[in-house]
Amino acid sequence: MNKRKRIRQAYADELYLKLLGWLMEDGRYRSTECSQQAAAEALGVSVYTLSAAISQSVQPRYNDIVNNLRLRDACEMLADASCSDMTAEYIGLSVGFASRQAFYVAFARQHHITPKQYRALHAV
Repeated sequence: MNKRKRIRQAYADELYLKLLGWLMEDGRYRSTECSQQAAAEALGVSVYTLSAAISQSVQPRYNDIVNNLRLRDACEMLADASCSDMTAEYIGLSVGFASRQAFYVAFARQHHITPKQYRALHAV
């Protein structure tokens, strides 16, 4: 028997959109303090309810949502000529990853290449 909490799909979708809005506000997703607990509190729901809404929506986990937003920014910066003097490590830290290793692992998992290789392929 599936023990996962199920909520109405319309509510899950609404909560997911509110979460995205909260994360995007002032680039909050870049903060190392944007935990799932903080998000749940800000949205006035339990972590369990937020987790259910996320799993019923597009992403399987809260951290995937945050990492995808951070990686999107990192890719833009890696391809931007005005950021060419920034190291990949600096970019990873500036978009919110807690360490070089966390950035490189997440980047490689999503793009199947290193940030340096991505920069070489996409630099303008």
